[in-house]
Amino acid sequence: MSASRPEPVVPARTTLRRLLTFVYPHRVGVALGTLLGLAAAGLGTGSVASLAPILNVVFEKDGVERTLDVLRKGGAVGREAAEFASAYADGDAMRLLGLLLIGLIGIALVNAAVTFGHKYVAEIVTTRTQLDLAEALFDRLTQHDEGTLARLGMGNLTARFSYDLDMSGKAITTMIGTLVLSPARFVFALGAAVALSWQLTLASLVLVPPVGLFANYLGRRIRRAAEGMLEERAGLLSRVQETVHALPVVQIYGREAAEQARFRTATARVFGWAKRLARLESASDPSLQVAEILGIAPLLYFGGLLVSRGELSVGTFLTVFFLLAAAWSPLRKVIGAASRLQGGVAGAQRIFDTIDLTPAVTERPDARELPPLADAVAWTDVRVVYPDGRVALDGVTLHAPAGKTTALVGPSGAGKTTLLHTLPRLIDPTEGAASLDGEDVRTSTLTGLRGRMALVTQDARLFGGTLADNVAYARPNASQAELAAASAVSRVDEIVARLPEGWETVLDEGGGGLSGGERQRVAIARAVLRDPELLLLDEPTSALDPENERLVRAAPTELSRGRTTIVVAHRRETVLAADHVVVLRAGRVEAEGTPAEVTEASATFRELFGA
Repeated sequence: MSASRPEPVVPARTTLRRLLTFVYPHRVGVALGTLLGLAAAGLGTGSVASLAPILNVVFEKDGVERTLDVLRKGGAVGREAAEFASAYADGDAMRLLGLLLIGLIGIALVNAAVTFGHKYVAEIVTTRTQLDLAEALFDRLTQHDEGTLARLGMGNLTARFSYDLDMSGKAITTMIGTLVLSPARFVFALGAAVALSWQLTLASLVLVPPVGLFANYLGRRIRRAAEGMLEERAGLLSRVQETVHALPVVQIYGREAAEQARFRTATARVFGWAKRLARLESASDPSLQVAEILGIAPLLYFGGLLVSRGELSVGTFLTVFFLLAAAWSPLRKVIGAASRLQGGVAGAQRIFDTIDLTPAVTERPDARELPPLADAVAWTDVRVVYPDGRVALDGVTLHAPAGKTTALVGPSGAGKTTLLHTLPRLIDPTEGAASLDGEDVRTSTLTGLRGRMALVTQDARLFGGTLADNVAYARPNASQAELAAASAVSRVDEIVARLPEGWETVLDEGGGGLSGGERQRVAIARAVLRDPELLLLDEPTSALDPENERLVRAAPTELSRGRTTIVVAHRRETVLAADHVVVLRAGRVEAEGTPAEVTEASATFRELFGA
């Protein structure tokens, strides 16, 4: 991939303003951190400014009087300090020096405590804001359908919660930390320097405008490089997840070396962008250091001239020098942070781009609860076209009688699962409608619609947690007696009996530790526990061996009695036991009726199940 990118579409200011909306709920912490930062900046400047009277005491013959003159320049507080110091020292330079050193140590200790508070508060606010971002992103992902998430890619989604979130955190820390503390330190140090010698201060600042322009240019390039690196890192994660998921296939076909080569190609692209980003970020500090030295040169020249003329004391000159050095340090941090901020902007914008994706399935403003099913589930002129142009369903019209079992059959790719998924609105038809007693399911609230259904698929999806948690996922408030009843129907009680910790056995991610048949029984127990009005079964036994199939098939059969059941089926026994059969082929209905009727009417049915 070429290491070049177009200008970012969304301006950095827009992304930063939006990022600040996530910071706003924590404004009390931000305000506290800002106050502490300002206090730390003022105390830090006070530490440096206090060197002027100390140096005057040390270097000047009339050091006591010069020191008191410097203190009197500090406004009302300075005048009070000068009066106290004068009374305490009583003309003794060493007594005055001791007093000033005690004051310097006191300022340093308070400054250390205040700086700690500022950094702690900034870190807490940053972490909480990052988690708010993660929650908003996760909330949006749970509203999308599987097709959208598949197009986004697991690697990209994982990168949003890792790399992008980390980069966003750096942007937040920069905004509420560095960009609060460092500017304050710069202003305070500059103000103190101006108070002591405006001529020297002005001479040292001639390079600030061109340095700012350079930093702005560098920041734009850093953002583009950060975006490129984040995209390539997401691709790297996708490569890892894809390979791990398909590792048996990789190994059986001896493709380990090929996959390793592909991974190295991906890491080389990441490294290319990382080098570019490192080169740009590394250029910031040296450039600013050169500018700092160029700014110091006129300071030293004019300072030496003023001292030689007797217009400035050595102590004051050295203090102005230290103050301006102290001002350049935070200025360097601000400019460097502004450049690095662009990397955080890139990460934040990638998160916002994902949050802004509109879910394909949304609830209508006037959605309502639909009455219980009395007549039939129906699909009318349903057409589903996927984003890549594939037609999954093409004008499907059929019905499934209430209280009966309807089997959907057909060859692979006929559209059976797609049709099933339109009922709970896991996807919406491109044209046409799925309905309950003639009411379009899109007029129902999503919670109300899905709350009356249970779905069991061929791939039982379990979660990390206890066995009890996984069964109770459909009804978290279910009693132990209800869990036991559901487990008896689904034969999960046999699993509970053999596990040393029973219901409290902790399962690994995806139900690791259980066999495929056991995982399927847990999924069926979930459906039993929900006691749904409509039971949706998507080939729940297709991947099981005959013994596990026999055990698992008994539970749905018992559960579907007297209940509206729609089953995607490939087993002859399941199909012949159904009350109503629909044969699909290439996204169209080929035949519909009783098993006997479709046997006579459909060549596809006869091919699949015999005469």
